[in-house]
Amino acid sequence: MQCTICLSDEGEVIQKGCHCRGDNGAVHLDCLLQLAAHSSATAGRWHAWEYCSTCDHAFNGASAYGLAKCWVDSVTDREKAVASGEGTAAVSEAEKTEALLLLGLETGYYLGQHTKAELIIAEVAETRRRTLGPEHIKTLRTELHLARVIRVQGRYADAIRLQKRVLATMERVVQNPHSHEMLVAKGSLADSYSVSWQHEAALPLLIDVYEKSHASLGPDDSFTLKSLRLLADGYDDVGQTDKALELSQDVLVRQRRVNGRAHPSTVSTMVSMSVFHMRRGEYAEAEAIAREVLTIEVRRLGALHPHTMIATHNVGLYTLLAGRPRDAEPILREAIAIADSCEGYDPHRRLFASASLGLALLRLGQADAAVAMLLDTHKKQLAAFESNADSPAFRTASFLGRALVAQGKVDEGKALLRETLATLTEVQGADAYEARYAADLLTECESTGVAEPEEASRFKMTP
Repeated sequence: MQCTICLSDEGEVIQKGCHCRGDNGAVHLDCLLQLAAHSSATAGRWHAWEYCSTCDHAFNGASAYGLAKCWVDSVTDREKAVASGEGTAAVSEAEKTEALLLLGLETGYYLGQHTKAELIIAEVAETRRRTLGPEHIKTLRTELHLARVIRVQGRYADAIRLQKRVLATMERVVQNPHSHEMLVAKGSLADSYSVSWQHEAALPLLIDVYEKSHASLGPDDSFTLKSLRLLADGYDDVGQTDKALELSQDVLVRQRRVNGRAHPSTVSTMVSMSVFHMRRGEYAEAEAIAREVLTIEVRRLGALHPHTMIATHNVGLYTLLAGRPRDAEPILREAIAIADSCEGYDPHRRLFASASLGLALLRLGQADAAVAMLLDTHKKQLAAFESNADSPAFRTASFLGRALVAQGKVDEGKALLRETLATLTEVQGADAYEARYAADLLTECESTGVAEPEEASRFKMTP
């Protein structure tokens, strides 16, 4: 594959991350940055280099971050030139804030440095409140970006408060319920509800966003496909996993055609599909998808990135559920190590991985180590979601109850499992995955009372 700019195939050739395919989407990053800098210097301004001039879609990944940094450097150089009297074209406040915003977004997404990203985006939001006003659409968009970077650090309540305020302002200022701004605001709030396990609040918003985007943008628009994928997640969250899988399979086919196989939106759909297969007890299918996602994420974002951590954990979890705890343990430890290396990363994701590792230790017969890890994880999760019986704390409680029985604390472990099962059944329904999981673990305790050996530890679920 050769670079479309210098026409050489030597050195590392990357995909631009836009919608161009094959050789049309291949560049040396240095070539792309030099071309952008030269064009901007010639024009005296940055020349819309966040979008591909061939397909007119935004770059992502290494090219997006590199171009954002190049834009900010261009702004700085031109400001210095004006200050020294060598330049005459002053940099506008609008261009400066747009460049900083793009850099902040890519600092969070591509580098995974969410704390730094929050500082950059918060600065842009404050500048726009001061110069454009608190109800200007650009100010509101920036605040939605800020809410997202707050959410991915695990501060769900803070993100939801900001998103609700932005949505209320948009409903008053924009008024058109089908506008793209309104759909993005509603979708962002719904996504925050979903990740904070407020599924009943999320689903009506997800349905509304999908129906309106389908009507106004068309079925194959990138935003429509993303909203349909999030709706599939919403159906899965309320126990309609078969419907969710059917929708996501349709979305994946169209996203691969519209965006490409390695596009972030396509990968997100693959992650969702792996979860749906897991909930149906189809662990081999879930693991195969998760391993493909991990390969893409490592190649696109590197080994030490939040998205790589999620992919690594999913591979470990599905390997564990497929009955291979000895293979799963090092993968899960690697996921936790990646989480620890990611600055500003959502602590709830790390706790989820700790719970999975606790289950792996249980399946390997290390009951004491499993209890210690699961007890610590359960306390932290319960403190974070104490009023939400649909939170990961109750999944961990199921693991902990089983581990206590294996440790010899049979009555205490069974009591915790029964209490957890009753709560999950009441909140999610008896047919929900987590409730069935707890029920099977309780049955396992009644029949054996000890952790099963590795070769017998495949967790069997009835689809």
